[in-house]
Amino acid sequence: MNVKSLKITHWILTGLVCAMLSLSVVMYLTDTENVMNMMGTMGFPGWLVYHLAFAKAAGIAFLLYRKQPILTEWAYAGLTFNFCLAISTHAYNGDGEGGGAILALTLLMASYATRKMLDSKN
Repeated sequence: MNVKSLKITHWILTGLVCAMLSLSVVMYLTDTENVMNMMGTMGFPGWLVYHLAFAKAAGIAFLLYRKQPILTEWAYAGLTFNFCLAISTHAYNGDGEGGGAILALTLLMASYATRKMLDSKN
């Protein structure tokens, strides 16, 4: 894959991850009561919603802002932990709602892989 195609692929994947995260942040902040109730049924405290909304918004910013590579690496790591926790929580609760987290993790891993390929070509 040439560099131009790799860049396009990387930014499409990254854009999709950021879109999913944005939808999540908006839902957390506009439908807070329902999200808190859902978190409560899974065994998490309701106040965690605000922390997750902030962390996801920060993740979006640092995935897109490439001036500090260490912050981008931390964003990838933090989001990986978040998505893995979401997958395992949904699996443990047996609610069948882990598909979004699996898709998000897959897109995030592909975004990270294409970013590393781009870095090695530069």
